[in-house]
Amino acid sequence: KIIPPSSEIVDVMSIFQDSSSGAKDLLKQCGLVYPAISPKQYEETLKHLEHSLHVFQTIITDSFCSSSSLTATNFSGNMPTFKARIVASRGKAAKRCPRWHVDYVPLRLICALEGPGVCYLKKKEELKQGSKGSPTSQKPLTLSSDDKWELETMKINAAILEKYKDYEQIQAASGDIVLLMGKAWGDGIYEEECCKHEDHSHGRKQGLQAAVHKSPEILPLQGRVLLTVDVI
Repeated sequence: KIIPPSSEIVDVMSIFQDSSSGAKDLLKQCGLVYPAISPKQYEETLKHLEHSLHVFQTIITDSFCSSSSLTATNFSGNMPTFKARIVASRGKAAKRCPRWHVDYVPLRLICALEGPGVCYLKKKEELKQGSKGSPTSQKPLTLSSDDKWELETMKINAAILEKYKDYEQIQAASGDIVLLMGKAWGDGIYEEECCKHEDHSHGRKQGLQAAVHKSPEILPLQGRVLLTVDVI
């Protein structure tokens, strides 16, 4: 109900410490309250949103209290603060990050509440042990002769995948909660830039590696509602 009919974008954000308050604030900003939706729809949507925020909040809080994993993040007081964002869009506007990249955050939750989920790379041996999501192959886009940016994106993505031959592309399903580690996690183990768009090179060091991911392919009129949650 919040996906715009054209290339417009609905973009709302909530800063919270309590997952229930954060979820209610997001739904209010999106206009997903009675009478726009029924009480039953509201309760079901609120329950799913609260669960997503609570999962992320629990992981971050436990890590903050028990280790130094989040040394790159500055917390004010004893309780971490979180930022939840919902972006609803359609078609090309919904493909916000088409290039393989890593995020400059400790950890990020990504969940497509509607539409296809995030694409990420995972080592093939890890896939044999079982994981959510399914392997996917990227279909070539139909490009106009003057669409140089999309052509450049395809070249960059191909160059990155060439460096990750032992990784499989995974396509998360709609509703899947995906937790992606960023470059700010840990004590600087992953310091080099993973994907340098300027020269298509890669910097990789031994130890933990930030998750390489990108937006999925989106059909011209396909809608997508994306939830992301960060610690701030």
